[in-house]
Amino acid sequence: MRSSILLIFATIVASFSISGSAIAGPQTQTAAAQTVRSDAGAQNVQGSWQGTLNSPSGKFRLVLKISKSDDGKLKASLDSPDQGAADLPVSSISFTDSYLHFEMKQIEAIFDGGLSRDGSEIAGEFRQGIQVPFVLKKEGATPAMTASAITKGKVSLEPCNVPLITKDAVCGKYEVFEDRNAKSGRKIALNIALVPAMSSKPAPDPVFILAGGPGQGAASLVKAAGDYLVRLRQNRDLVFIDQRGTGASNPLNCAPNGNRNEMRAFFTENTSTDGVVECRKQLEKVADLTLYTTQIAMDDLDEVRAALGYDKINILGGSYGTFAGLVFVRQHPDRVRTAILEGVSPVEAKIVLPFAKGVAHSLERLFKDCAGDKDCNTAFPNLRNDFKELTAKFDKEPAVFEATNLITQKREQVTMSRNMFSEQVRTMLYIPIYWRWLPVLIHEANASNYGPFAAIAYANVRGLTDQIAGGMSLSVLCAEDIPFISEAEIKAATDGTFYGDFRIRSNKRACEQWPRAKVPAAFNEPVKSDVPILMVTGDLDPVAPSWLAANAGKTLPNSRQITIPNTGHHFRFECIDNIFVDFLAKGTTKGLDDSCVKEIELPPFITKLPPALAK
Repeated sequence: MRSSILLIFATIVASFSISGSAIAGPQTQTAAAQTVRSDAGAQNVQGSWQGTLNSPSGKFRLVLKISKSDDGKLKASLDSPDQGAADLPVSSISFTDSYLHFEMKQIEAIFDGGLSRDGSEIAGEFRQGIQVPFVLKKEGATPAMTASAITKGKVSLEPCNVPLITKDAVCGKYEVFEDRNAKSGRKIALNIALVPAMSSKPAPDPVFILAGGPGQGAASLVKAAGDYLVRLRQNRDLVFIDQRGTGASNPLNCAPNGNRNEMRAFFTENTSTDGVVECRKQLEKVADLTLYTTQIAMDDLDEVRAALGYDKINILGGSYGTFAGLVFVRQHPDRVRTAILEGVSPVEAKIVLPFAKGVAHSLERLFKDCAGDKDCNTAFPNLRNDFKELTAKFDKEPAVFEATNLITQKREQVTMSRNMFSEQVRTMLYIPIYWRWLPVLIHEANASNYGPFAAIAYANVRGLTDQIAGGMSLSVLCAEDIPFISEAEIKAATDGTFYGDFRIRSNKRACEQWPRAKVPAAFNEPVKSDVPILMVTGDLDPVAPSWLAANAGKTLPNSRQITIPNTGHHFRFECIDNIFVDFLAKGTTKGLDDSCVKEIELPPFITKLPPALAK
């Protein structure tokens, strides 16, 4: 039976899209009750637990059966009724202070989750190649009645009532003035999700999560992606706030060009700024677009920190969230205990400027890794030349072809230009599960079979762009990034590269139509701080290459950089989560064991198109 369940979960790893999930809320009446457990009966995890694992391949019921062995230790097995599998062995299981961890070595699966206060569910993350949100509910358990609201500091919070994160999570709003200097006029209701620590004696300093983009909302992301940071909340509250202009915090969303369910909208190059002008006109009715910069947003964040009653915080920022995190460190250094930065984009790097050389480095690794892999090199012995020839074809004219839309399962006609091809290559280099597709997709496209490339690229980029508030992104880039990029810098950063200057030029044209906030001339100077900062980078990262963190570290004396050899702009690995937990516990980068990053491997290259794409 083991091979049966392995096969099903393997389809998740090779799937064309990433499934989403959500969040839920707590059952206490006071802030004190939120952080101190008093549920004596809830700590018993023995019994049968049922959950449904959602994947693009379908839904699969799993039943976890936990009991005690003769020596008093926990033991467990897993059933998968939909696959006809029963009593699959759990290799190891542990339960400490509401935190459950089990491993199934035979199928290379791991689960981490937290027991709710009423003992009725365990919410967390199931890992097998990729991470999938997973909630287990105890058979026969009667969920406790819940309070309708709690107060944390000065902020009223209510149960989130979204199903795929712990039911103890709470959500709410906190208002700030749009114009912080004037302290009058329009207010923004910042959207907050707070996932409480599992521990009976949690640390007083929470982790504030800063999302990427710019334009991604942290609270909205966790509601959609599940408890992807479950290990970090063992001992600390996790606080997710939609930055002003994102998520549900007065979002500055621009209407997409065309139907998001149609592939052509993601491959058509549009040099007109009409859409930018229209977006600006619509958003100016509900926002002063010059008041949505990182500097202002980080002052919002500090106000929320104080309102929630926290003295110091730990920061976890990813991608643009590292940029924002460093701005927070500069503006509010006394309020930061530690900072974790993933995919580091420091303020002096000017966000989009490093893309061209980052893509070049990542592609070079792709060619070398394929050449060094027996199966990949056998299938594609001339991959570098395939790519060169394919690029030359795009330089002459766009490709017009039919492709299968993996979302709608319909065939569509697509026109893809050279610049849009390069954009899709960039985004596919972010994540290992898409990186592995590139050799076969490049090879097929060079043989004039463009459909498979478009199908996989669309499945990837559609999910990325859905999360970004385009107006907020422009407000940040047009104030804090693009104005500081000189022509000499563009030339030095892009000349002779595959990726080129298209993205920078497009941003420049858009910014000519967008209101520009005033920021200090010194804004792009490197941040200087003694705060302990852990910077994690991927050697394959096309947008935040590892040399950016190395340069930033020169003015951050208590920082440390850990580079993962085999990942791009993706950092959710058990190894990395363990390092984060260790760093947060110690409060220093000294003595951290990062040896496990060498064991992180790329998934094997795909060398043959699956039937769904081989048309």
